[in-house]
Amino acid sequence: MNYYFSVIINEDYKACFGVGWDSDTISISWTLSYVFINCVKKIFEKLCDLSENWRGLEAKWFDECENSDTAIIDVWEYDIMTGEENQILLGTNDPKSHEHCKGVFGINSESNPVVAEYAKSLYRTIAQYYMNNVADRLFN
Repeated sequence: MNYYFSVIINEDYKACFGVGWDSDTISISWTLSYVFINCVKKIFEKLCDLSENWRGLEAKWFDECENSDTAIIDVWEYDIMTGEENQILLGTNDPKSHEHCKGVFGINSESNPVVAEYAKSLYRTIAQYYMNNVADRLFN
């Protein structure tokens, strides 16, 4: 299981907080792998003398043996738990949510749009400075 805490700042400068979890599918399976052996016995080496292949000093039960291709058989497979994604416990992970997204950095466009525009331009300038001067040194 993976738990996460999400903070998204959307284009309206609102912060959307969320807490949730994801899980992967847990499966068990039973497979069989077979390797067959191909063996050859020469019945007649010489028609006149059968003792070489059957009773001679070099006589063998099988003259040549080699492994064949491997066969894999899936007998049984069962999912103990299926995976689930984006299970939200608190808040949201949707940046366009009107219910869970709140104004940040003193920006609240509903109460005073002039102050909100000033704050947006200030934060946009700070973000551009960061991206142009600081981010390259940190991430390269």
